[in-house]
Amino acid sequence: VALSGVSEGNIEALLVAIGEDNLDLLPEGVAAAPLKGTDILVCCHRQRDARCGYCGPVLVAEFEKELEDPKYKAAGEVRVHK
Repeated sequence: VALSGVSEGNIEALLVAIGEDNLDLLPEGVAAAPLKGTDILVCCHRQRDARCGYCGPVLVAEFEKELEDPKYKAAGEVRVHK
């Protein structure tokens, strides 16, 4: 889902809602909308994991060559990425 209306003041309640997998618990002012299509997150962060710093840019280059309409993000850090 795509979230809007997230701020420092409501992040704790938002994390509770996400942790409980219950969007009905979203804090006031935060809206959730379904994503359309497919997004690919590619970790390219070299400092925490050298494999990502090496393989990430290679994967992004391959996606650019092979996909007609690539929708990917070269992410600085994707927490659960191994």
